[in-house]
Amino acid sequence: MIIIETFSFAQNKYLPGFIITPENDTIEGKINDKIKPGAGKVKFIDSKGKKKTYYPRQIKSFVINDSIKYQSILQTENAEASAYHIFALLISDGYYRLLATNDKTRSLSKPANEQTASGGYNFYIQESKSGKYFKLTKITYRNQLAELIDDFTELRREVRNKVYNYDEIPDVVEKYNGWKNEQDR
Repeated sequence: MIIIETFSFAQNKYLPGFIITPENDTIEGKINDKIKPGAGKVKFIDSKGKKKTYYPRQIKSFVINDSIKYQSILQTENAEASAYHIFALLISDGYYRLLATNDKTRSLSKPANEQTASGGYNFYIQESKSGKYFKLTKITYRNQLAELIDDFTELRREVRNKVYNYDEIPDVVEKYNGWKNEQDR
């Protein structure tokens, strides 16, 4: 009986956070700690205690504990289907934003680096200025990354020479964003 109660409580853990609507309004409240794969949904309780469920096409993003950010994106391989949005974890923000999705139900409260360390993620890169994003496939990610980071010769060479594997894409994007930031000063 105690095990069942503990398990039930763990499934209904809500954490402080907020959602951002398509109109850029911020609604504060609490967000359920679990999200299902694919299009998923976010269970939310606003500051007045009202429960609501949001799907990726209904909100721009949500933030948990002021640090863990998710963004709604149109999944590129289904770009013709305008309703096929998914929630993607924001891993890195800079010249390029790195986003990740996973096919497993997961806890939302772990920091981005802990969530992606276990692997199994699909990565997307978004150009901050244009908003355009690209899915990095496990087969062609080296060519995709090398093209995107073409102006950072040393890093491009490392990517092409297989210094980084697919699960190390966050390291490449962090390194590039840091370099790009230095160049723009």
